[in-house]
Amino acid sequence: MTQDRVHFKRISEFTKANQWPAPDHPLLYVYSADRHSTEDIHTCGGSGIDITYSTDFYMIAIKNILSGELRYGRTRYDFTNGSMMFAAPRQEITIQAQIVSSNVIMLLIHEDFIKGRPIRNEFRKYGFFSYAVHEARHLSEREESRMRTIMQNILEEYQSNQDEFSRDLLLSQLDTLLKYANRYYKRQFLNRGDMSQ
Repeated sequence: MTQDRVHFKRISEFTKANQWPAPDHPLLYVYSADRHSTEDIHTCGGSGIDITYSTDFYMIAIKNILSGELRYGRTRYDFTNGSMMFAAPRQEITIQAQIVSSNVIMLLIHEDFIKGRPIRNEFRKYGFFSYAVHEARHLSEREESRMRTIMQNILEEYQSNQDEFSRDLLLSQLDTLLKYANRYYKRQFLNRGDMSQ
């Protein structure tokens, strides 16, 4: 088994490696497979090849993994009952022969985009970016719809003509997304605690 290992400092390097359209903004990127591809499924990594990478940006994604494996650090990331994942800068992600459905939507937020902003502390305090978390967030249909709506709002603002309000509007939407993610994260583990009792 061979393994490729790479660190992406810039979002443009990551999008190029994935053969995605070039970023409109150097510090923020929104990938929506619905808009960028006509395929029903997408393959990441080949048979017998592990791709391990780290980045200088946060990653937030909603995706349904049909087969293959994703490891966050040294732990397998479990998508059995979940569809939303979070990754922090400089944390290693390994993908092996992964096939995902076409409704993937992913946000890439470079550290410099939130530097000097109050939301930076929000990113740091949420537990779902931690290496210790090794399963996807489970979302009900209603919750997933809400998260997709927020991410689509971010995409629309991202694609609009940039002006003096753009960054604040994008940061506001990101803040909303994180607050809902935290609510669903807390609820997921609260429910699990209730069930175990």
